[in-house]
Amino acid sequence: MKEPVSTFQPNTWRRLRKNKGAVFGMVVIFMAVLIAATGYWIAPDHSPDANRMILEIGGKKPGFTQQFMVLKKERPQTSHSFFSRFISGNEDDYNYIPIQG
Repeated sequence: MKEPVSTFQPNTWRRLRKNKGAVFGMVVIFMAVLIAATGYWIAPDHSPDANRMILEIGGKKPGFTQQFMVLKKERPQTSHSFFSRFISGNEDDYNYIPIQG
């Protein structure tokens, strides 16, 4: 009786499924790739290029606190394509002005 010829791919998957550590590693890698690919929707930052740097407080030490006056911008927002918003975000609707005293 002749044995069936097994090709490389089905044989590899069968051996991989038997190795529990390899299956767990593949699940971890898959989850990491999934979170990295969908991270923008998990924790969105809609500021332009994900930066809301305010120069007056940029050089302060961590833990520094500051009060801000928040003013709505007067010019209307221009609409951008989905791809453009995905790559560089949206412009803020507000100006943040640090209060000195």
